[in-house]
Amino acid sequence: MTFADVQAAWADAIAAAVEAAGITDVVVSPGSRSTPLVLALRRRSGLRLTPIVDERSAAFFALGQARWTEQPSLLVCTSGSAAAHYLPAIVEASEAGVPLVAITADRPPELHDRGTNQTIRQDGIFGRFARRSINLGVAESSATATRALTSRVLRSVALSRGPVPGPVHLNAPFRKPLEPERSAPVPSLGEPPPTPFEHPGRVVAAEAALGELEALVRESRRGLLVVGPAPLSVGRVADDIRELAAATGFTLLAETTSQLRDDVRVTRSGRGFRRCDCFDLVFGTPELRARLRPDAVIQIGRAPVSTNFAALMRESDGVHHVLLDPAGYHDPTATVGQVVRGDLADVCHRLSTALEDFAPDADYGAALEDAAAGAWSAVLGALLDRGDALTEATVARTLVAELPDGGPLVVGNSLAVRDLDWFCPALPSGVGVLSQRGASGIDGLISAAAGVASATLAPTTLYLGDVSFLHDLHGLLATRHARGPLVILVANNDGGRIFERLPIAASPAVDEDFERLWVMPHGCSATDLARACGVRSTAADTVAELHDALRAAYEHGGVAVVEARIGRDATGADHTRALPAAHEGAARGGAADHVEIE
Repeated sequence: MTFADVQAAWADAIAAAVEAAGITDVVVSPGSRSTPLVLALRRRSGLRLTPIVDERSAAFFALGQARWTEQPSLLVCTSGSAAAHYLPAIVEASEAGVPLVAITADRPPELHDRGTNQTIRQDGIFGRFARRSINLGVAESSATATRALTSRVLRSVALSRGPVPGPVHLNAPFRKPLEPERSAPVPSLGEPPPTPFEHPGRVVAAEAALGELEALVRESRRGLLVVGPAPLSVGRVADDIRELAAATGFTLLAETTSQLRDDVRVTRSGRGFRRCDCFDLVFGTPELRARLRPDAVIQIGRAPVSTNFAALMRESDGVHHVLLDPAGYHDPTATVGQVVRGDLADVCHRLSTALEDFAPDADYGAALEDAAAGAWSAVLGALLDRGDALTEATVARTLVAELPDGGPLVVGNSLAVRDLDWFCPALPSGVGVLSQRGASGIDGLISAAAGVASATLAPTTLYLGDVSFLHDLHGLLATRHARGPLVILVANNDGGRIFERLPIAASPAVDEDFERLWVMPHGCSATDLARACGVRSTAADTVAELHDALRAAYEHGGVAVVEARIGRDATGADHTRALPAAHEGAARGGAADHVEIE
C-alpha cells in the first residue's frame, strides 16, 4: 500500500472508533489538513455531519447538541489557529460538565518548529479545560498501531462522558497527500479490535455521609434546599428532590435554570412541601436576611445565580452548608462544610426513607412562603402600572406566557436569566431549561441554540439580550441546521444594561465614560441584522405586539427572530421600581395569616 492508502485506512479506523463509541453528531468546519478524516467520517452511515464555517460557532453548536442529548458531539477542524476558536466552548463544556470531543487535524512532526505555514503547537492547546489531551500520531501500517489508535479514541470518548463529564481533545497529524489514491473501499490495516462495552456506573454516597446529613436535618429548625443552574438530568429526578423537601421540611428554593421552577407543591406520594422560588427577592435586604437566616442549607449542584443568596450565606455565621453533587465542587461563598458525593436520586431516596418518622418544624417554611407571597404581589402590582409598555420585566413575562409546553428554553446570561427569576413565578410544564452557567459567558448563545434545535423536533426558544445577540451573529447562519422550530427572542435595550445595576454605575471615577465604555450602546436593529442573514424577523414595541409576534413565530415554524424593542425611558424601570417594591412586600408578607418566627 502507498502512504496515501495507509493514511486513509488510519483515518477510517478513527472514524470507526468514533461511531463504535456511540457518537452520532459530528460538526465539521472547512479545511484541507482534516481532509482524510472528513472523508472517513462521511462514509459512516451512523454519523450525521453538520458543516459550520466558523469554528467558534461550530463548537458552541456542538455544545448545544450535547447539552440537549447529554451525549458527546464530535468537533473536527483543520490545523493552525482553527483549533484556538474552539476554546470558549471548551471552557464552558469543562466548567459545566458537558461531554464534548474535539479532533484537531495537524501538520506532521517534521513540519513543526520550522516556521511552516498554518502550523502551531496544538498539543495541549486547551490546557486544564480538557479532561484528556492526546496526540493520535501519524498513520502507521501495522495492526498493532491501529489497535492502539482505536483504543485511545474509544477510551477518550468514554472519558468525555464521565465520571466527570467534559471535553476531550485528540490531535491528529496528517501528511500529504491528504487525498486517497483510490476510491472506496478503503484498504484495511488488519482486523479491528473488539469494541469494549462500558456499563454506565454511578457514585454511591457513603453511609457515614448520609448518617451525618440525617442527624443535621433532625437538629435543624430553619432549613433550605436550594437548586441553582442544573442540567436536564436533574429534571428527571425532580420528584425525588421534592420528596426530600417534604421529608426534611426544608423549603425548596428553585431558580429558573434548576429544572424545578414550576408550581408543583405536592410530591408524587401526596406529601406537601414548602417552596420559595423568588428567594433572590425575599433575601434582598440585610434586614430580611437577618430575619430569615437559616441554620442549615442543602445545596444541590451549582450555586444559585442569586447574589442575595450568596450574601445570605456570607452573613449567616455558623450555618451548616451541605453540598450534594456526584462530581463538581461549587462553593463560591466558601461556606460549604460537608460534601456528599453520590447519585442524586439515590441520595434523596435514602435520606427521605431514613426520615420517615421525622416531624419537621413548619414555622420557618411558612414564614418564607409568606414573604414570597408578599414579594410576588408587590412585583405584580408594580408591573400592572406599566400597561402595554415593553420593559425587561414585561418581555420576560410575555415570553413565559407564550412558551410552548415541552420545548427546550435556552436562556442567555447577564440580565436575561435574572429577569426570569425576578419577574416570572413559574414556567410551563415540561420545559427543559438550558443555561450557559459553566463559565457564565455571553458568547455562542445563538450557535448553541441552533445546536439544540438540530437535535430535536420540539420548538426551541432562545431568550437573550442584544449584546449577546451581537456577540454571535455568525450563529444565525448555523440556524439553517435546525430540525424543529427555533424562536430567538432578543430583548433589545441598546447595550449592556446590567452594568447600570452594578456599583460602577455610581462611581465618580467613570463620569461620562460609563455608557461609552461599559454599557456600550450600539444602535443596531436585531431585525435588520437577522434579515441580512436570511432569517425571518419581526420587531415588537408593545406587549400586545410581542404576544402576537411570538405566537406567529411558533405557529409558522422554522427559524424566527423576534426583537423586543425596549425604549430608553423604559430601560431598567422595573429594576429600579419593582425590585425594591418586592423587598418591601417580602418584609410585609402576603398571606392572610401573617407568620412570625422567633
